Amino acid sequence: MSPLHSVFHDIATAEDAAEAAAALWLARSDDRWTPADEAALQAWIATSPENAEAWADVGEVMGLFDRVEALELDALRREALRAAEPAQKPRPALTRRLLVGGGIAAGVAAAGVFALGPQASWRAYRTEPGERRRFELADGSRLTLDSDAEVRVRFTGRRRDLVLSRGQARFDVAKDPARPFAVAVDEHLVVATGTAFNIERDAAQSMVTLLEGQVEIRARRTGQVAARLRPGQGYLLAGGDGRLISRADVTQAQAWTEGQIVFQDERLETAARRVSRYAPSRPIRVSPDARDLRVSGVFPAGDPDAFIEAVSLYLPVAARRLPDGSVELGLRGAAAP
Repeated sequence: MSPLHSVFHDIATAEDAAEAAAALWLARSDDRWTPADEAALQAWIATSPENAEAWADVGEVMGLFDRVEALELDALRREALRAAEPAQKPRPALTRRLLVGGGIAAGVAAAGVFALGPQASWRAYRTEPGERRRFELADGSRLTLDSDAEVRVRFTGRRRDLVLSRGQARFDVAKDPARPFAVAVDEHLVVATGTAFNIERDAAQSMVTLLEGQVEIRARRTGQVAARLRPGQGYLLAGGDGRLISRADVTQAQAWTEGQIVFQDERLETAARRVSRYAPSRPIRVSPDARDLRVSGVFPAGDPDAFIEAVSLYLPVAARRLPDGSVELGLRGAAAP
Protein backbone atom coordinates (compact mmCIF):
# COMPACT_ATOMS: atom_id res chain seq x y z
CA MET A 1 0.00 0.00 0.00
CA SER A 2 1.41 3.42 -0.96
CA PRO A 3 2.04 6.08 1.74
CA LEU A 4 -0.62 8.31 0.17
CA HIS A 5 -3.16 5.45 0.21
CA SER A 6 -2.38 4.66 3.84
CA VAL A 7 -3.07 8.25 4.80
CA PHE A 8 -6.55 8.12 3.32
CA HIS A 9 -7.34 4.52 4.23
CA ASP A 10 -9.61 5.26 7.20
CA ILE A 11 -11.11 8.51 5.94
CA ALA A 12 -14.83 8.07 5.46
CA THR A 13 -16.09 11.41 4.16
CA ALA A 14 -15.29 13.81 1.34
CA GLU A 15 -14.75 16.57 3.89
CA ASP A 16 -12.12 14.59 5.76
CA ALA A 17 -10.45 13.59 2.50
CA ALA A 18 -10.27 17.24 1.45
CA GLU A 19 -8.73 18.17 4.80
CA ALA A 20 -6.10 15.46 4.47
CA ALA A 21 -5.31 16.46 0.89
CA ALA A 22 -4.96 20.10 1.96
CA ALA A 23 -2.44 19.02 4.59
CA LEU A 24 -0.50 17.15 1.92
CA TRP A 25 -0.47 20.17 -0.39
CA LEU A 26 0.80 22.27 2.48
CA ALA A 27 3.53 19.76 3.26
CA ARG A 28 4.75 19.74 -0.34
CA SER A 29 5.59 23.45 -0.30
CA ASP A 30 9.30 24.09 -0.59
CA ASP A 31 11.77 25.90 -2.84
CA ARG A 32 11.14 23.36 -5.61
CA TRP A 33 7.54 24.56 -6.02
CA THR A 34 6.97 25.07 -9.77
CA PRO A 35 4.31 26.73 -11.96
CA ALA A 36 2.98 23.23 -12.69
CA ASP A 37 2.60 22.59 -8.95
CA GLU A 38 0.80 25.92 -8.56
CA ALA A 39 -1.57 25.10 -11.45
CA ALA A 40 -2.30 21.68 -9.98
CA LEU A 41 -3.03 23.19 -6.56
CA GLN A 42 -5.40 25.79 -8.01
CA ALA A 43 -7.17 23.11 -10.07
CA TRP A 44 -7.60 20.99 -6.95
CA ILE A 45 -9.01 23.95 -4.98
CA ALA A 46 -11.53 24.69 -7.74
CA THR A 47 -12.71 21.09 -7.99
CA SER A 48 -15.10 21.25 -5.03
CA PRO A 49 -16.24 23.52 -2.20
CA GLU A 50 -14.80 20.98 0.25
CA ASN A 51 -11.36 21.47 -1.26
CA ALA A 52 -11.62 25.27 -1.22
CA GLU A 53 -12.77 25.30 2.40
CA ALA A 54 -10.13 22.79 3.48
CA TRP A 55 -7.32 24.84 1.91
CA ALA A 56 -8.50 28.01 3.62
CA ASP A 57 -8.85 26.17 6.93
CA VAL A 58 -5.47 24.49 6.86
CA GLY A 59 -3.90 27.87 6.29
CA GLU A 60 -5.71 29.25 9.33
CA VAL A 61 -4.65 26.41 11.59
CA MET A 62 -1.00 26.51 10.52
CA GLY A 63 -0.73 30.28 10.80
CA LEU A 64 -0.86 30.95 7.08
CA PHE A 65 -2.40 34.35 7.66
CA ASP A 66 -0.33 35.41 10.62
CA ARG A 67 -0.61 39.01 9.46
CA VAL A 68 -4.21 38.93 8.33
CA GLU A 69 -6.94 39.75 10.81
CA ALA A 70 -9.80 37.33 11.46
CA LEU A 71 -12.37 39.30 9.47
CA GLU A 72 -10.04 39.49 6.47
CA LEU A 73 -9.42 35.76 6.70
CA ASP A 74 -13.15 35.11 6.50
CA ALA A 75 -13.36 37.32 3.42
CA LEU A 76 -10.55 35.41 1.75
CA ARG A 77 -12.25 32.10 2.53
CA ARG A 78 -15.53 33.30 1.05
CA GLU A 79 -13.74 34.38 -2.11
CA ALA A 80 -12.09 30.97 -2.41
CA LEU A 81 -15.46 29.26 -1.96
CA ARG A 82 -17.10 31.39 -4.64
CA ALA A 83 -14.59 29.98 -7.13
CA ALA A 84 -15.86 26.45 -6.41
CA GLU A 85 -19.23 24.81 -7.03
CA PRO A 86 -22.03 25.72 -4.60
CA ALA A 87 -21.78 23.62 -1.47
CA GLN A 88 -24.30 20.81 -1.14
CA LYS A 89 -24.30 20.83 2.66
CA PRO A 90 -22.70 22.73 5.52
CA ARG A 91 -19.57 21.24 7.01
CA PRO A 92 -17.71 21.85 10.25
CA ALA A 93 -14.48 23.82 10.26
CA LEU A 94 -11.20 21.96 10.25
CA THR A 95 -10.17 21.21 13.81
CA ARG A 96 -6.78 21.08 15.43
CA ARG A 97 -7.56 17.48 16.34
CA LEU A 98 -7.05 16.52 12.70
CA LEU A 99 -3.85 18.45 12.14
CA VAL A 100 -2.26 18.56 15.56
CA GLY A 101 -3.86 16.23 18.06
CA GLY A 102 -3.98 13.01 16.05
CA GLY A 103 -5.77 11.57 13.03
CA ILE A 104 -4.44 13.22 9.91
CA ALA A 105 -1.41 14.72 11.63
CA ALA A 106 -0.23 11.31 12.77
CA GLY A 107 -1.00 9.64 9.46
CA VAL A 108 0.69 12.26 7.31
CA ALA A 109 3.70 12.50 9.61
CA ALA A 110 4.02 8.72 9.48
CA ALA A 111 4.08 8.95 5.70
CA GLY A 112 7.00 11.33 6.03
CA VAL A 113 5.36 14.25 4.24
CA PHE A 114 3.79 16.50 6.87
CA ALA A 115 6.89 17.89 8.56
CA LEU A 116 7.75 21.06 6.68
CA GLY A 117 11.36 21.31 7.77
CA PRO A 118 13.22 24.50 6.79
CA GLN A 119 11.26 27.15 4.95
CA ALA A 120 11.87 27.61 1.24
CA SER A 121 15.01 29.57 0.50
CA TRP A 122 15.04 33.11 -0.86
CA ARG A 123 15.74 33.68 -4.55
CA ALA A 124 17.11 36.99 -5.80
CA TYR A 125 16.02 38.61 -9.07
CA ARG A 126 18.18 41.56 -10.13
CA THR A 127 19.18 43.80 -13.01
CA GLU A 128 22.42 45.53 -13.88
CA PRO A 129 22.62 49.31 -14.34
CA GLY A 130 20.92 50.26 -17.60
CA GLU A 131 19.10 46.93 -17.86
CA ARG A 132 15.38 46.13 -17.67
CA ARG A 133 14.07 42.59 -17.32
CA ARG A 134 10.79 40.75 -16.90
CA PHE A 135 10.47 37.51 -14.95
CA GLU A 136 7.62 35.04 -14.53
CA LEU A 137 7.42 33.80 -10.96
CA ALA A 138 6.46 30.31 -9.80
CA ASP A 139 2.86 31.32 -9.02
CA GLY A 140 2.28 32.88 -12.45
CA SER A 141 2.86 36.45 -11.27
CA ARG A 142 5.05 38.71 -13.42
CA LEU A 143 7.90 40.77 -12.02
CA THR A 144 9.39 43.60 -14.08
CA LEU A 145 12.62 45.16 -12.81
CA ASP A 146 13.97 48.57 -13.72
CA SER A 147 17.66 49.43 -13.96
CA ASP A 148 19.87 48.35 -11.03
CA ALA A 149 17.02 46.79 -9.05
CA GLU A 150 16.72 43.74 -6.84
CA VAL A 151 13.76 41.80 -5.47
CA ARG A 152 14.12 38.75 -3.24
CA VAL A 153 11.33 36.16 -3.44
CA ARG A 154 10.29 33.25 -1.26
CA PHE A 155 7.19 31.27 -2.26
CA THR A 156 5.78 28.22 -0.54
CA GLY A 157 2.40 26.55 -0.69
CA ARG A 158 1.40 28.74 2.25
CA ARG A 159 2.60 32.26 1.47
CA ARG A 160 4.24 34.60 -1.03
CA ASP A 161 6.90 36.86 0.50
CA LEU A 162 9.00 39.39 -1.40
CA VAL A 163 11.47 42.13 -0.47
CA LEU A 164 12.29 45.11 -2.70
CA SER A 165 15.94 45.63 -1.81
CA ARG A 166 16.61 48.50 -4.21
CA GLY A 167 15.39 50.20 -7.35
CA GLN A 168 12.00 50.06 -9.03
CA ALA A 169 9.73 47.12 -9.80
CA ARG A 170 6.30 46.42 -11.21
CA PHE A 171 4.32 43.52 -9.78
CA ASP A 172 1.51 41.88 -11.79
CA VAL A 173 0.13 39.52 -9.18
CA ALA A 174 -1.55 36.21 -9.99
CA LYS A 175 -4.84 35.89 -8.15
CA ASP A 176 -4.66 33.57 -5.14
CA PRO A 177 -6.92 34.58 -2.23
CA ALA A 178 -5.46 31.82 -0.06
CA ARG A 179 -1.91 33.22 -0.33
CA PRO A 180 -1.59 36.98 0.06
CA PHE A 181 1.31 38.48 -1.90
CA ALA A 182 3.35 40.67 0.47
CA VAL A 183 6.20 42.96 -0.64
CA ALA A 184 8.37 44.41 2.13
CA VAL A 185 9.76 47.88 1.49
CA ASP A 186 11.27 50.08 4.19
CA GLU A 187 9.19 49.56 7.35
CA HIS A 188 6.01 48.58 5.51
CA LEU A 189 4.35 45.69 3.69
CA VAL A 190 2.36 46.05 0.47
CA VAL A 191 -0.18 43.20 0.58
CA ALA A 192 -2.26 42.00 -2.39
CA THR A 193 -4.04 38.87 -3.60
CA GLY A 194 -4.38 39.67 -7.33
CA THR A 195 -3.53 43.10 -8.71
CA ALA A 196 -0.86 45.25 -10.41
CA PHE A 197 1.25 47.86 -8.67
CA ASN A 198 4.57 49.67 -8.95
CA ILE A 199 7.10 50.46 -6.23
CA GLU A 200 9.99 52.87 -6.70
CA ARG A 201 12.58 52.88 -3.93
CA ASP A 202 15.52 55.20 -3.51
CA ALA A 203 17.72 56.27 -0.63
CA ALA A 204 15.31 58.91 0.68
CA GLN A 205 11.83 57.44 0.15
CA SER A 206 9.68 54.87 -1.63
CA MET A 207 6.54 55.35 -3.70
CA VAL A 208 3.82 52.72 -4.12
CA THR A 209 1.44 53.30 -7.06
CA LEU A 210 -1.60 51.08 -7.54
CA LEU A 211 -2.39 50.37 -11.20
CA GLU A 212 -5.14 47.73 -10.90
CA GLY A 213 -7.09 45.98 -8.15
CA GLN A 214 -6.52 46.77 -4.50
CA VAL A 215 -3.62 46.64 -2.06
CA GLU A 216 -3.14 47.27 1.62
CA ILE A 217 -0.23 49.11 3.17
CA ARG A 218 0.67 47.54 6.51
CA ALA A 219 3.18 48.28 9.23
CA ARG A 220 5.91 45.67 8.86
CA ARG A 221 6.34 45.02 12.59
CA THR A 222 2.71 44.98 13.76
CA GLY A 223 0.73 44.15 10.61
CA GLN A 224 -1.57 47.11 11.30
CA VAL A 225 -3.30 48.47 8.18
CA ALA A 226 -2.11 51.99 7.36
CA ALA A 227 -4.05 52.44 4.11
CA ARG A 228 -6.08 50.65 1.46
CA LEU A 229 -5.39 51.90 -2.04
CA ARG A 230 -7.66 52.14 -5.05
CA PRO A 231 -6.38 52.27 -8.65
CA GLY A 232 -4.69 55.58 -9.35
CA GLN A 233 -3.74 56.17 -5.72
CA GLY A 234 -0.28 56.01 -4.22
CA TYR A 235 1.43 55.82 -0.87
CA LEU A 236 4.66 57.67 -0.10
CA LEU A 237 6.96 55.93 2.39
CA ALA A 238 9.79 57.62 4.24
CA GLY A 239 11.33 55.52 6.99
CA GLY A 240 8.56 54.46 9.33
CA ASP A 241 6.17 57.18 8.14
CA GLY A 242 3.82 57.27 5.18
CA ARG A 243 1.05 59.31 3.58
CA LEU A 244 -1.68 58.62 1.07
CA ILE A 245 -1.44 60.23 -2.37
CA SER A 246 -5.02 60.48 -3.62
CA ARG A 247 -3.94 61.07 -7.24
CA ALA A 248 -0.66 59.40 -8.07
CA ASP A 249 1.22 59.88 -11.34
CA VAL A 250 0.25 56.60 -12.99
CA THR A 251 1.86 57.60 -16.30
CA GLN A 252 5.20 58.09 -14.60
CA ALA A 253 4.85 54.82 -12.73
CA GLN A 254 4.39 52.87 -15.98
CA ALA A 255 6.54 54.77 -18.48
CA TRP A 256 9.81 53.16 -17.41
CA THR A 257 8.59 49.73 -18.58
CA GLU A 258 8.58 51.21 -22.11
CA GLY A 259 12.03 52.79 -21.78
CA GLN A 260 10.88 56.30 -20.88
CA ILE A 261 11.24 58.57 -17.87
CA VAL A 262 8.41 61.01 -17.14
CA PHE A 263 8.76 64.05 -14.90
CA GLN A 264 5.91 66.28 -13.80
CA ASP A 265 7.10 69.36 -11.92
CA GLU A 266 9.96 67.34 -10.42
CA ARG A 267 12.90 68.85 -8.54
CA LEU A 268 15.93 68.99 -10.83
CA GLU A 269 18.07 67.15 -8.30
CA THR A 270 15.57 64.29 -8.07
CA ALA A 271 15.20 64.12 -11.85
CA ALA A 272 18.96 64.03 -12.35
CA ARG A 273 19.29 61.20 -9.85
CA ARG A 274 16.65 59.15 -11.68
CA VAL A 275 18.27 59.75 -15.07
CA SER A 276 21.64 58.71 -13.64
CA ARG A 277 20.19 55.39 -12.53
CA TYR A 278 20.14 54.30 -16.17
CA ALA A 279 23.69 55.47 -16.96
CA PRO A 280 25.72 55.20 -13.73
CA SER A 281 29.02 55.58 -15.58
CA ARG A 282 27.95 59.11 -16.55
CA PRO A 283 26.19 60.47 -13.46
CA ILE A 284 24.55 63.89 -13.42
CA ARG A 285 25.01 66.05 -10.35
CA VAL A 286 23.20 69.28 -9.51
CA SER A 287 24.80 72.18 -7.69
CA PRO A 288 23.04 73.45 -4.54
CA ASP A 289 21.87 76.64 -6.26
CA ALA A 290 19.91 74.68 -8.90
CA ARG A 291 18.56 71.72 -6.94
CA ASP A 292 15.07 73.12 -6.47
CA LEU A 293 14.44 74.11 -10.07
CA ARG A 294 11.49 72.22 -11.55
CA VAL A 295 11.49 70.05 -14.63
CA SER A 296 8.69 68.41 -16.63
CA GLY A 297 8.87 66.25 -19.73
CA VAL A 298 9.38 62.80 -21.21
CA PHE A 299 12.94 61.56 -21.71
CA PRO A 300 14.46 58.35 -23.08
CA ALA A 301 15.91 56.17 -20.36
CA GLY A 302 19.64 55.58 -20.75
CA ASP A 303 20.31 58.81 -22.67
CA PRO A 304 21.66 61.35 -20.17
CA ASP A 305 22.86 63.65 -22.97
CA ALA A 306 19.27 64.17 -24.16
CA PHE A 307 18.25 65.14 -20.63
CA ILE A 308 21.20 67.50 -20.18
CA GLU A 309 20.55 69.18 -23.54
CA ALA A 310 16.84 69.66 -22.80
CA VAL A 311 17.19 71.11 -19.30
CA SER A 312 20.05 73.36 -20.43
CA LEU A 313 17.76 74.73 -23.14
CA TYR A 314 14.63 75.28 -21.03
CA LEU A 315 16.08 76.02 -17.58
CA PRO A 316 18.64 78.67 -16.57
CA VAL A 317 21.36 76.06 -16.07
CA ALA A 318 24.63 75.17 -17.75
CA ALA A 319 26.39 71.81 -17.82
CA ARG A 320 29.99 71.41 -16.71
CA ARG A 321 31.98 68.20 -17.01
CA LEU A 322 33.92 67.27 -13.88
CA PRO A 323 37.28 65.45 -13.72
CA ASP A 324 35.63 62.22 -12.52
CA GLY A 325 33.54 62.02 -15.70
CA SER A 326 30.29 63.21 -14.16
CA VAL A 327 28.35 66.25 -15.33
CA GLU A 328 27.24 69.03 -12.99
CA LEU A 329 24.23 71.23 -13.70
CA GLY A 330 24.47 74.67 -12.11
CA LEU A 331 22.84 78.06 -12.52
CA ARG A 332 23.97 79.73 -15.70
CA GLY A 333 26.53 82.45 -15.01
CA ALA A 334 27.38 81.18 -11.53
CA ALA A 335 31.09 80.95 -10.75
CA ALA A 336 32.55 77.44 -10.74
CA PRO A 337 33.67 76.26 -7.28
